[in-house]
This record gives sequence, structure tokens and C-alpha cells, in this order.
Amino acid sequence: MLLNDGYNTIQKADNRLKRYIKKEKKMKKLVSIMLAVVMILSLSVTAFAGLIPKTPGGNGGTTPANPSGGGTTSSGKPHIKVTDSKGKEETNQDTSEDKVAGLIAEYADKGEGYTIEVDLAGSEVELKDTIVLNDGKLTLSIKNGTIDGQGKYRIFNVVDHHTTINLQNVTLKDGYTTDDGAAFYVNDDHVTINGIGTVKIENCKADDGGAIYFNGDAEYGKVSGITYTKNTASDDDGGAIYIDDPHISVTNCTFNGNTANEDGGAIYANCDNTLISGCKFTGGTNGDADSVYVNAETTITQCTFTKKAQLVADDEDDITETSNTYTQGSGSLVSGGTLWIIVAVVVVVLAVVAVVLNKKKKGAMK
Repeated sequence: MLLNDGYNTIQKADNRLKRYIKKEKKMKKLVSIMLAVVMILSLSVTAFAGLIPKTPGGNGGTTPANPSGGGTTSSGKPHIKVTDSKGKEETNQDTSEDKVAGLIAEYADKGEGYTIEVDLAGSEVELKDTIVLNDGKLTLSIKNGTIDGQGKYRIFNVVDHHTTINLQNVTLKDGYTTDDGAAFYVNDDHVTINGIGTVKIENCKADDGGAIYFNGDAEYGKVSGITYTKNTASDDDGGAIYIDDPHISVTNCTFNGNTANEDGGAIYANCDNTLISGCKFTGGTNGDADSVYVNAETTITQCTFTKKAQLVADDEDDITETSNTYTQGSGSLVSGGTLWIIVAVVVVVLAVVAVVLNKKKKGAMK
């Protein structure tokens, strides 16, 4: 009697599981068809857009009005121009490669509302310390050169709110910290980082957020138009970007060979209302290279994943996907790709148990 009751209980559970899997398969098939239609429409729009003459511009990020402003040099030396919140000019001078970083930090600590414009004139600035942007409502524009952390220093520490950083034809490289965010550590809200022209962040290394870390107070941050190459989260998550604040947007960026020790080779999204739009994730030989790991409510739209770059989410309810493209072994692994493995194992085990119990039942009836 006990054996019969156990068999009936397992049989009912098996039937319910089969119905659930059947329903899930129908849903997956419907989603696959919808994705195929979206991809066809997307390709058609892209092909049509290719026939329209393009207006010259940057990487597709938001280009601020007069992004380079003054601060232009004709001497071949780095040049800095600074105005205060009332538009009064405080300095307009040529400087040297070893002084320009210190001047930026000095004027970024004079009060809110300053505008700092820097032309590096093709030079490479080797940092001797982190550039701290200490006061809010700051606008910092840097163009035409390289800032090198030398594998020793974080490049920028953005301390206060409503800071706008415009980078035009600039490379930030070899930032390093044993903490988080080796190119930018963003401490406060409404910080915008714009890439204009060719802007790169490469070979930066931190515990979390190899290139950029938005910490717990940095909501409503924006970053656009930047190419991230070979940045590393050596301890945990977010090889290029770690998001720990709501309302962060990452748009029109490219990710090449960024890796994390844990999750999110490209981006780790750990807070709600994250937007990732128009980005390219090119992947690499590392299994997690340029992958996006979603751990909170995130919208990902019009992005391209190639060479095994993956979109991963622990909870399918956290992610909204529209018009994304997956090629060369890349893919979307909602629920971490483990749910179907677990379901398959459970089904096999139940099937084996059901067969054994059925045989015993028949034997007992003889």
C-alpha cells in the first residue's frame, strides 16, 4: 500500500512537471519566433539606414554643445583654461605634461560650477597621483592625448554631484587600484561621462569595475561613446563597468576582451533601472569575456553580442530585451542557463524512479 501511494505521488509530480515543461517549450518557441521577426526588421532598418548619408560625428554618444570649448593650444604644449561659476576666467595658460593633472585637481577643488578645458596637444600624461574632482557642478573637457595611470594609480575620483566629463580623442590607460574603479570611481549622483570622437579606456585593473565603478550614491549616472579594451575586475565583478546605483545608463559603447574574476566580463548591473543601449560586446577566448551579468531590473536594447559574449540574468523578471543581435556563439542565458539543466535532471530521475516502482508494482501483483 505504501509503495503504491509513493508511486502515485511521484507519477502526479512527474505529470505536472511534464505539463510545465511543455508549456515552457511553447513559450520558448513563441519567443524564438518573435526574436527572429525582430532581427529581420532590425536588419531591414539597418540596411535602409545605410542608404542615408551620415552626418559626421563621434561614437554615437551624446555630444554636448561646444564640447572642446577653449583651452586650445598652438604651442604644441598642453593648455588649460579655467572659468568660475560666474564665467570669470581664472587661468588660460600653456603648461607641461607633469603639471597638467595637478592643475586639473587644483581647480576642481575651488568651488562648485567651475569649467575646466584642457588640450593635451597629443601628449601623454603620466600620473603621479589620482586626479580628484572634488567639487560639484563641474564641467571638465579634455581632448587630444593620453592619461596613463602607469599601473599604479586610479585615474579619476569623482567626488561630487552633477559633474560632466567630456573626453574627445582621449585614451585613459593602465589605471590601477586595490579598491574599485581604476579609471573612474563615481561617488555621487548625476555624473555624466561623454566620449567624443575616439575615446578609449584600456588595461585598467580594480577589484570591481575594472574601468568604471558607480558606487551606492551615484544614481542617475551616464556614460557614452567609449571603447573599453582589456580591463579587468581582478577580485569580483564587472570587468569594465560595475553598476551599484539605480538609473544608470550605458549607451553606444564598445567592449573588447574585458574580463572579471567572477561575473560580468563587460558589465555587472546590480541595481534597478539600468539601461544598456546601442552597445557592442565582442567577446573573446575567455568564457566570460565581455559578458553582461544582470542582477537587478535592467533594459538592454539594440546591442550586439559576438564571439561568445553572453547576456546572463539570475531572474528572467529582471531583464527587458529588445532588438539585440547574437552571433558567433554568443547568446542570452536568462536564469543563468542553469534552470533547464536542473529541470532535465529532475525529469530523468523521476522517470527512472517511476520505471522501478512500476516494475515492483507489477511484481507484487503476480
